Amino acid sequence: MESLKRRKFIGGPTSSNTYDTVRLSKKEKKYLDSSLNELYSNFWQDTLFKNSKRIPVDSMGARIEKQNREFYKNKISDTTQAGSINSIRNQVENANTFQFSPLVYFRSKSIFIFFFVRLCGGTCGVDELSFYKLENGVYKKWFLISGGAF
Repeated sequence: MESLKRRKFIGGPTSSNTYDTVRLSKKEKKYLDSSLNELYSNFWQDTLFKNSKRIPVDSMGARIEKQNREFYKNKISDTTQAGSINSIRNQVENANTFQFSPLVYFRSKSIFIFFFVRLCGGTCGVDELSFYKLENGVYKKWFLISGGAF
């Protein structure tokens, strides 16, 4: 990932129009790089989440297409605007397929970096690479490094 090649990450602006910054030490950067190499051999447990199933990465597109075909086959036509919006939301939820990284912790587990992508078919999805920070015993998203909706 191009956005992980550097040691300094800038996120923001925050509500006070300032930018948060994390600068990884050389040791932390080396650890991040080695963690990225391990991502390709990492496999999550099946049923990691309730009602979830692990599938091979190369099956994601086929799964989404199958879910969308089944959705359209069983869809009840509602021609109202609210019905159309609800239908699109149901289609997206029906086909949601996720891929995400393990958490890569830094600084005594006070911060971590995390990546995920949610695909729902064709050009539908979201991806996000973010830092999270431990605040009052709870991890909260600190800032986005890269990502977007498509």
